[in-house]
Amino acid sequence: MSLSPVLDDHFYQQFKLAGLDKVQITTQDIYPLIDGFKDVPHFKIQQVGQSFLKQPVYRITLGTGPIRVLAWSQMHGDEPTATAALLDLLACFRQFSEQSWQENILSRVTIDIVPMLNPDGADAATRVNAQCIDINRDARALQSPEGRLLHALLTHIKPNVAFNMHDQNRYYSQPLTKQPVVMAFLAPPADKQATETPSRLRAMQIISRCVETLEPLIGGKMARYEDIFSERAFGDFAATQQAACILIESGRDFADPKRQIARKMNVFALLSALNFIASGDECSTQAYRQLPYNLENGYTDLMFKGVRVQMQNGQHYQVDISVHVDENSGNGTIDGIGDLTELKGYTQIDSTHLHFDRGKTFEVRDKMMLDEARYTELLTQGYCRFLGAPELLDNQSSWPIEWQSTIHAVPPFYPTLNMTSWCLYAGDKVAIVVINGQVIYV
Repeated sequence: MSLSPVLDDHFYQQFKLAGLDKVQITTQDIYPLIDGFKDVPHFKIQQVGQSFLKQPVYRITLGTGPIRVLAWSQMHGDEPTATAALLDLLACFRQFSEQSWQENILSRVTIDIVPMLNPDGADAATRVNAQCIDINRDARALQSPEGRLLHALLTHIKPNVAFNMHDQNRYYSQPLTKQPVVMAFLAPPADKQATETPSRLRAMQIISRCVETLEPLIGGKMARYEDIFSERAFGDFAATQQAACILIESGRDFADPKRQIARKMNVFALLSALNFIASGDECSTQAYRQLPYNLENGYTDLMFKGVRVQMQNGQHYQVDISVHVDENSGNGTIDGIGDLTELKGYTQIDSTHLHFDRGKTFEVRDKMMLDEARYTELLTQGYCRFLGAPELLDNQSSWPIEWQSTIHAVPPFYPTLNMTSWCLYAGDKVAIVVINGQVIYV
């Protein structure tokens, strides 16, 4: 019998939980799933504390081994990928309870999982808790109940290995390949000198094994963070307690806004790590050390390359324009203008044959039904925003509306930061209209 499962999509689909393939996961998503795990004989579920708004925080324990592993996620409420992965992991242990590889892990390891440390932040889709405190910066001050809870777990359990699981923003890239980073790691230091203590070296070994497991699946879409110690951060605090602490940050791949690839890779990384931890084996730290550093702001949502801007004196200049689209609202604004060669867009549009125009404002004076045909007619005339009372306009199209509060609020002829809507012309005809980050080809 194999002491490790075959980590492929067929294996994953046998236990992947439904209903968690979403951008935001809340208490309504996870509490029923946790309740469903109460019938699993070798799972122990207990409420270990409350959030600031008195919502329960749960800990699920499985295994009887002497090696202690603690994993927590969604301490930032708007970072749910690892929450889904940890619940998938529990579903995996439920599904394959008779497998020899699972018996091997659970006889040697005791696993404690806190799948949602910040339920208030999760329900509000915010990074911080209900006090507006970043829990991951509260390891020293301990002014949040969630921070005190995690601190108590770390000091009481004294885990040999700790998994601190997060989502990173979608703009990180791998420096060499320019690919988006799907999985980023760090073995955080326990001091400002970044001393490679025995527990930190063990964390590097575990990450190396995870990297070796994921390499055939996602290749160069992995990176690591720089070794910067912070007394306020919980991963660093765990490292000071002699835990082999492992930071895992989930990113997004192309055409994967719900981060389902990272979700699966988290499960595979955890299973690989647990099998390695249970074995007691050691390995080289080379795979960890060879990971490139995570390149911040290597990506943007929309990139318009080489837009021509016609000046009022007849001269012109050319710029790249990047657009950031908010994941929650879906609204987009210009966040970069100029030579953006080092920045790549998830959507990249060659605009070298197009010139910028601020677009016109259509004044709504009477009740008006705006279907796709009527909207298209306005767009082709260069209208990209409306003025008037919003209740007068019945938008039946699939495109967004931008309202201008006053006729005097006219944008400049050139692109500016935070601009939300504009047009791109090919000659004297509108070719593209951008409205609140949505690209409309006319």
